[in-house]
Amino acid sequence: VHVDDMVFMLDASRPQQLLEDFEATSKIILETFDEYKVEINLRPGKTEAIVDLCGQGAISARSALFNDGNYGMNIGTNKGIRFLRIVDSYVHLGTIHHRTQLLSPELKKRTQYTVGTMTSHLSPILKKNWMTMKYKVFLTRLILMSRLLYNSHIWGQMTMPQHAILQTSFNRIIRTVYSKKNNQQVHVADSELVAPHTDFVPIQYYIRQRRLQYLPRLLMYAPKLLIALVQRESPNPTSWAAMLR
Repeated sequence: VHVDDMVFMLDASRPQQLLEDFEATSKIILETFDEYKVEINLRPGKTEAIVDLCGQGAISARSALFNDGNYGMNIGTNKGIRFLRIVDSYVHLGTIHHRTQLLSPELKKRTQYTVGTMTSHLSPILKKNWMTMKYKVFLTRLILMSRLLYNSHIWGQMTMPQHAILQTSFNRIIRTVYSKKNNQQVHVADSELVAPHTDFVPIQYYIRQRRLQYLPRLLMYAPKLLIALVQRESPNPTSWAAMLR
């Protein structure tokens, strides 16, 4: 039996309380899996924890998580002491989740995937003379946009530098598709100027579309707690639903 991609989330009003709850919950999880004969892989990159501490007492609480040069916590279980690593970020379902909830690491990863796919696979195809512009745009949206905006329906509000990372990749995609149009290269420097020049719309509209497509699923299956977690932003709280407008 294999169990994968399982996440447990905790929240507390005080840093010390969070650490106490974290230790107690980890003990319950480890012993429960032991009881059902399921072995948890605690090696680096496998089962790990992300802990974000803030407020009064956060510094002292954070220092308590260092054990012999390692960042984590020793969990006492029925089978002895086990060390659970604490990391700054973790890849879950192909998406980088950072403890600060910043999008920059994930956006850089999306950019690398998109550029790699465009250079290795899509660019040679787009050079075919028999391919119509309509079909080129269709392929680009199907192949590249799915990589660039993967899991974008759960992204929070982007800062200007983060938006610039995404916009740069988007502009590169457009220049690749419209490398020659009436013997002139199409230059796209601003998201608001995309629609008049090409068959693409500004990048924020694609993200908004994905959020709208995700909304029925969220309302149908997710409890109120999950909606609250999706809305949680750092450092400035922003309603996830407000970004649909």
